Amino acid sequence: MSYIGLFLRGFAMGVSDSVPGVSGGTIALVTGIYARLILALQAFDATFFLLLLKWKLRAAWDKVDGSLLSIVGVGMAFGLIVSANGILFLLSNFFEPLMGFFIGLLLSSAWLLLLALLYQHEGVLRRLDSWLTFFCGASVVFFTMILPPLSIEFGMVNILVGGFFAAGAMLLPGVSGAFVLLVFGIYEAMLSAVVTGEFLTLAVFGSGCFIGLIIFSRGIGFFLKFFLTQSYSFILGMLAASSIVLWPWQVSTIGSYGELLTPWEFKLITGNESRFWFTFIAFVVGCSIGRVLRKFSDKELQVSY
Repeated sequence: MSYIGLFLRGFAMGVSDSVPGVSGGTIALVTGIYARLILALQAFDATFFLLLLKWKLRAAWDKVDGSLLSIVGVGMAFGLIVSANGILFLLSNFFEPLMGFFIGLLLSSAWLLLLALLYQHEGVLRRLDSWLTFFCGASVVFFTMILPPLSIEFGMVNILVGGFFAAGAMLLPGVSGAFVLLVFGIYEAMLSAVVTGEFLTLAVFGSGCFIGLIIFSRGIGFFLKFFLTQSYSFILGMLAASSIVLWPWQVSTIGSYGELLTPWEFKLITGNESRFWFTFIAFVVGCSIGRVLRKFSDKELQVSY
C-alpha cells in the first residue's frame, strides 16, 4: 500500500471524525485498513516498551507497524485541521447534501461488507446470532444519538476523558467520535483549539485519545479474532443505524436528532428548501466514492483477521 494512499485514508478519517454522526472507523473499514490498524494499536504492549528501553528503535517501529500509524496519523491531523476550518460552515449551510453524501458512503460500506460476509459464510443471514448482534450494533448507535450533551465545566480532566472515549468511538464504524465530544460538551472548544493551535489543550486531548486507542483496540481485536462474523454483523448494524440517524430532512441542531421527515414535509414545516436533487446527487457520489475507495484498498473485506 503506497504512502500516498495511507495519507489519503488518514486524511479522510480526520475529516469524517470532525463531523458529528460520522466515524473515522467507517472510513478505515471501507478503505481496507481497519484490521491492520487494530493490530498495530494492539502491538503497544510491554514488549514494545521494553524494546524502547533497550533502544531497539527499529524493532519497536516494526512491531507497531510504524509506517501505517505515522502516515495515517499525519493524514488525520491534516484532515482535522482542514475540516475544523470549514466543517461548521458546511453543516450550517449545506447540511442536507453533506448528510446525503455520508449516507451514500455508509450504505456502500455496509453493502460491500455484507457481500464479503456472504462470500465466506453463505448461511450468515440464517443465523440467530448474526441478527442479534446486528440489532445490538444498531441499538448502540441509536442510544448514543439520544444522549443529551452533558453540562460539565470545560477543563483538562474533561478533555482527557473526552479524548479517551472519542478515540474508542472512532475505532467503531458507525459511532462518531465527534458526537462523543458533543456529549461531553467540548466539541466546539476542541474545534477552536485545532484552529487556534492551543498546544496544551491538544496535548491533553491527544493523550486521552492515545490511551483510548490502546485500550479499546484490544477489546475490538479480541472480538474480531474469536467472534469474527458476529463482530461484522454488529458493525453492519452500526452502519445501517447511522444511515438513518444521518437522515438529511429532520428538524435538528448539531448533536441532536428529531423526527424524520420527507423532503416535502421538511419544506412545509421549516420553510427551507429541501435541496432534494442536490442531496440525491451527493448521495450517489458518496456511493460511488465508497466503491472507488474499495477498489484501491487491500482485500480486507474478505473477512480475515
